[in-house]
Order: sequence, then structure tokens, then C-alpha cells
Amino acid sequence: MHTHVVSCDDFSKGTSHTMPAIHRDFVNSVRPFISWKEDKVIVQATDWQVVVKSDATLNNNGAERMSSQFELDLCYCHRLSTCISYVLQKQTRVVGSVKQPVAYLFYEEFELVFDTIDDAKALVMYMKKTFLNKKLNNKMKQDVVTHFDSLLIMLQFVVVKLATSIKLLKKRKKEECAECIIEPLFIELIRLLYYFKLASKSLEPFLTFTIHLVSMWFAKLTAHLQPRVEPITVDGADGEKVTIATDSDEIGPIKALLFGQLKEKYFLKPFHATATYLDPLQKNRLLDCGFTQELIDHGLLYLKDIMRKVGPPKQMAVSKSGNKRPLLTKKIRAKKSRIVFVHVGPS
Repeated sequence: MHTHVVSCDDFSKGTSHTMPAIHRDFVNSVRPFISWKEDKVIVQATDWQVVVKSDATLNNNGAERMSSQFELDLCYCHRLSTCISYVLQKQTRVVGSVKQPVAYLFYEEFELVFDTIDDAKALVMYMKKTFLNKKLNNKMKQDVVTHFDSLLIMLQFVVVKLATSIKLLKKRKKEECAECIIEPLFIELIRLLYYFKLASKSLEPFLTFTIHLVSMWFAKLTAHLQPRVEPITVDGADGEKVTIATDSDEIGPIKALLFGQLKEKYFLKPFHATATYLDPLQKNRLLDCGFTQELIDHGLLYLKDIMRKVGPPKQMAVSKSGNKRPLLTKKIRAKKSRIVFVHVGPS
């Protein structure tokens, strides 16, 4: 099993940007990886053996016929981002064919949480408009909807610079802009969201094979989103012991909503089981990673089919080098398996 990162040249001015043209160029670029000659016969890879990794916001995959011709696996970093944005970001809704103003979907249930987040956004905006932000060693960052971790970054900067900001605001008699922020609530939100950032950073590399890590992070996030009813003690960043309190009345229900989104948008497939089984550190922990027995059996069937088509590895052959130099060992390279993960991204 191996992965290739496929990129294409820039479109020239005379190149058609229509969906059929893009689909034709894409198929031509991956054809060497999905068909090959074996015993003078052209062999075509089965559908499941070609997995196209793509952005989760790809709106044209139906027009490009990717989902019908290949196994389409959308980006799991984007899946995690949509889980957070659905629960904690403002959304646009359409009710009765009428587009509603942008608002939080769960504002009535978590009014205190969203009001505090809006207060933090207003604080950052005021600090930027009055140029007080330049007096801070590290400037506050505003939340940007298109950045998956911008809410986390904003909360982190607000917590770190809150005391300094209050001192600066008192000189302008505007300390109420910062004193309304509930710092313990932000600390809980930061702890909740930071684990999603760790998962995204681990799964996002374009040049690194990360399919086998999808199930591991699903299990970790599932455990992370379980309600905490008792305090726990963990190792801190500097090696000291840190006690994490139980979930507050505001964070507990938010965890439940995020867990529901995770189960809905973050699901495992048989080729994930195949990739995870090939990882020596995880092959005996498939059930612990969230795979059902059906997915495991299906994934092992994929692997057996690959091994049957590729065949056993060739024996080592010794080269005839004479007495002037030591014998060299020449390895006859076995044919590689033909399951290909194609990453479609900005590169």
C-alpha cells in the first residue's frame, strides 16, 4: 500500500475550466497508478483500490464524477472544523424559503457562552480600532470564520492578555469591555478546542501518509468528549501535576453536541481498517479504535486481495562479483500493491 501526491500544471489561458475538462485531466494524471501491464495484459484496479482524498467543501465532486468512479474520502481536518463551526460559530438558516440573519444555532441553550464569546470579539475589535493592541507584546487575534482554529487562537490571546488589557482600558475608562469576560469559562473552552487542533495538525500533512491515524484520533476525540463528572490529575507541560475540574454546566452540554457532530461527520471505512492494520502499533487495537467487526473483516478482505494480486516477494539473488570485491546482495524488487491514495489539494 502506498500513496502518491499528484499535482497538475497551471491552467493556461486557452484551457477549458469546465468540469468535463478537469475530470479528463485528472483521470489522465492518475491512469498510470490505476492500470498496469501484467503478463502482457492490461490490469485495471478495482474501484475501492483508488481513494481520492479531497477537500470536504468540494461542491463539484458529483459533476466531476469522482464519487461514482473512485472511492471519495473527504478531508477529516475539514470534518473536525465543521463540527466546531456548527456548534460554536454563527450560521445562516433558511426558514420557509426566507434567509434568516446570521446567528448561533444553539444560542437559547447556551446564552452565557455565546454572549461571552461575543464580548471577547468586541474586546479584540476595540483594541484594534483604538490601536491599544500595539501596546501588547503579542497582539490579540480576531476570530476568522474561514480559519479552523481562529476561535481557539482568539480565546487563548484574550485569556493571556486580559489583565494587561484591563490596565490599558482603565486609562480610557473602558474597563467594562474586558471585565465582563468570564475567564474560567474561556479556559474550559480552550481545553476543549485544543484537542481538536492537535487532531487536525496530525491528520493534515499533504506529503505524509495519515490514513492510518484517522481511527486513532476518532477514539481519542470520543474519549475527550465524554462528560467529566469527577476531577482528574494529569501531567502538565512542565512536568508538574495539574488537576482538571469537572465539566461546568455550560461546557457539559456543548461536549454532547460536539460528540453528536463527531459521530455524524467522522465515520470510518473499510480502507481505514486496512491502513490501520498495516501499522504495527495499531494492528491489535482495531476494536479499541472504533472499528466494528464488520469493517475489520471487510478491510482484511481488501488486504488479502492485494496480497493475492501482487504475489509473494521474490527471493534474494547473489551477484557474481568475482574475488576482487566482496559479494553484493541484489534484491529483486517485488511488485508494489496497487491501492493508491490521491490527495487533491492546493499543492
